Parts: sequence; structure tokens; C-alpha cells
Amino acid sequence: MSERLAQSLEDNVLTMLCWDEDHASEILMQVPPDLFSSRNYRKIATAAADHIEVYGHPPRAHLRDVLERDLLAGENGLLLQRILSDMDTLRPEIQPAYVLTQLDKFIALRKISRAIENASDAVQQGNVEKAQTALYQGDYSIRGSAGIWLHKPEQMLAFFNQREEDFFPSGVEALDIRGVRPKRKTLFLVLAPKKSGKSFWLVEIGKQALLHKKSVLHITLEMSEEQVAKRYCMALFAMTSNYVSTIRVPIFKRDQLGRCTSIDFDDRAPIHLEPSIAGELAKRLEALRNRSHLLIKEFPTGNLTVSQLQSFLDSLARREHFTPDLLMIDYPKIMKHDMVNMRLSIGRNLEEIRGLGVERNMAIVAPAQANRSSENARVVTSGMLSEDWSMSQTADIICSISRTKAEREIGLARVFVDSAREVEDKFLVHISQSYATGQFCLDSVYMSKHIEHEIERISGEEEEGDD
Repeated sequence: MSERLAQSLEDNVLTMLCWDEDHASEILMQVPPDLFSSRNYRKIATAAADHIEVYGHPPRAHLRDVLERDLLAGENGLLLQRILSDMDTLRPEIQPAYVLTQLDKFIALRKISRAIENASDAVQQGNVEKAQTALYQGDYSIRGSAGIWLHKPEQMLAFFNQREEDFFPSGVEALDIRGVRPKRKTLFLVLAPKKSGKSFWLVEIGKQALLHKKSVLHITLEMSEEQVAKRYCMALFAMTSNYVSTIRVPIFKRDQLGRCTSIDFDDRAPIHLEPSIAGELAKRLEALRNRSHLLIKEFPTGNLTVSQLQSFLDSLARREHFTPDLLMIDYPKIMKHDMVNMRLSIGRNLEEIRGLGVERNMAIVAPAQANRSSENARVVTSGMLSEDWSMSQTADIICSISRTKAEREIGLARVFVDSAREVEDKFLVHISQSYATGQFCLDSVYMSKHIEHEIERISGEEEEGDD
């Protein structure tokens, strides 16, 4: 957009804000007065905004009354008078429908211009970090439709038409059956103590999304890109990281109604990742080229901001033509945050990440660290979050991972659905695992006393009753 066209569009928007009975309030909702480019334009827009707030409609012919004192203020008053006269001339020629279609362009242009101005000021001051923040600052203008009208059934009843493609497998079938799974525009939070399989579950969710032809962006702040890539290879092809002659895998035996009757074991001889099979792996990965897309991106621990993440997503869309369906961040606690208000900052980061999911129609999956008391807990709950408590309010679904000593030894774990906004929660699932081959969940059954007794029988240890 040329500078002349940009100025013309700004004149149109300002004139409609001051004169258009039908659209002034809509424009005000999207264009705050401080977004205009000059002090006099901002003064006029502020006067119009104040009038709309009090009276419910634009000032129109009363604009000069509202600005009377400013219009008499010497040379600047003359400039204001000239602007108002230009608006009088422009008003009859404006085509509201056209201006409204150009509104997003105007907002984006002004935000970019303001960001560049702020960044330039910061550079002049020698403040590089402030300049970067200014360039990355968000673009959260209100987009799309006005919303859902009660009197329009096709809008009000659209929830009946939820598409299966808006949901993603959790990798745990017993959860998926009950609707506990990642979904577009929502945040799926995985809670567990240290080294309990949070990152393995993220890889499992990513793998399932790929198998269902979804695009995945996996952000890692703790492990290297190569380590995450290795885990995906393990998960996709059930291979071990190091040579192991056999692995013992737990198997749930079921009756005709699908209820678990016993736990058995199967000995398997897995293939392990080694340079000699690199060629075969390359062929398998190439075969996935047209099926799904996965991008693994590493950022330094403690450096990534939400604004930088947003800029990175913009860059991927522009340069790589890649727009993820699923975004995973491992994990938000070690993004950049305010050290003075660390807990609040972590919670705020998570809120903004969920906002990205809503804005960009992505599902968000992220892990969270449970506190020390969770390490010996039979069931980990959101009350054991080690970060800001508000995180539990931000997440749409919270699932925790826990294992007793006996369960860990035989390759089992518990998944507790602590919170779910749209479906049933507060239930436990037992899963069988094989971390040796990168498999977070091989099978899953709903928790029962019978399984508890089976674990006691196999381990020879009597477990305490459920909390």
C-alpha cells in the first residue's frame, strides 16, 4: 500500500468514525484513537470516541462544538479546522462497504508503522531488547464476523456441526473415547513430576496427529532438536535408542465386554537406532512427505517470548507456507518471563499461548511441572502445580501422569483426567507403556480394583488404597 493510499484510507476511517451512524461504533471497537498517525487525528478520534460512549452515536455536526476550544488554539487550531473541512468534503463520497473491507489492512499498517517507530526510538537509546519487543508486539485486532446472533439458527446451532478434523487423538484410546483429547482453539495441559513421561506424551500426541494427516509444530526449549527428532523416530517405528536384545511389554487381557481381566507380558526383540539402518529410515521418512508435516524447532531456554513465537509463526506461514494444526511447547515454564513476578508471568504466558491457538485455529498442547509433593503421590492433581495456579484455570483439559513404584517396574502408569471443560472429568485410566521403544501408551483401560489386585499379584507388593 502506497503512503498516499494509506493516508487516504486513514482519512476515510476517521471520517466514518465521526459521521457514520451505522458503522462508527463498529470502527471504534476495532480502531482505538491512539492508533491514528498524528496528534490532531488522535484528538479528533478521541473526541468522537467520547461522544459515542456517552450518547451512543457519532458527534457528526456537533464535532466542531466538541472541539471548540482546540479550534481556537492558534496555528494548531487552524490545522484542525482544515482537517474538519476536508472531512466535510470527503463525507458524501465515502463508500462504507469498501472502507470496512479495508479496515484490517489499515489496522495492520498502522500497527506495523507504530512498531517501527517505537523500535527506532529504542535503537536510538541503545536498548536492543526493547527494540525487538516493539517489533514483535502483537496484532490482536478483532477479526472475522461480529459473532453469533441468537435469532440466526444456522449460527446458534453450529455446534452440531463440529468436524472430526478439529479434534486430535490424545494417544490414549480410553481418553479419546470419552472426548478427552486436544482440540483446535483449546489448551491441553499435561501435568506430572520430573521425569515422568511428559515429553514422551507430547511426542505421542504429535505422532498421532501426523498419522491423521495434521501439521505439527513442536517447540522445544529443554531438549535439542536432534533429541526430539530421535524420539519421534522411536515413537513412529517402535525402535530403541540403544541395543536391547528383548523388552518385556505389559498386555491387558480383556473379557467379551472389554473389561480387563488380567495383565500378561510379551517379550519382543526390537530394532534399535544405529547408523546402519539410516538409509532405511530415510526411505520411511520420505514416504511421509505427502502425508503429513512436522517441524521441530529449538529455542534457547529462557529466551523465547510469546511475541517472538507469534513472529515465528508469521514467518513460517510467509516463507515456508506452513501453518500448523497442532502446536506443542515443551515447555512454557522455561520461556522468558519476568523474574520479579515469575509466577504471574508464567501464567500470563500460558494465557497468551492459548490466545494464539484461538487466533490461529490451532490445538495447543503443553506440559507443566508438578511440585515435590507429587513425586510420591498415587494421583497427581492440579493442586500440585508448581507454577502459577491460574494455569489450571487457563487450560481446557488437564491430564496428569503418575506411577507407583510397582507400576513403574512393570511398565504401567496412571492418567488422571483432572479437569475438562466440555466432557466428563475426574476419572483414572491405566496405560501400558514401553519408553524403551518410545511408546508412551500401548494400551489403556479404565481404573478398577481388579487391576489394582493384578498389580499387587505381579509385583508381590500390596499397594495402599486410592486417595
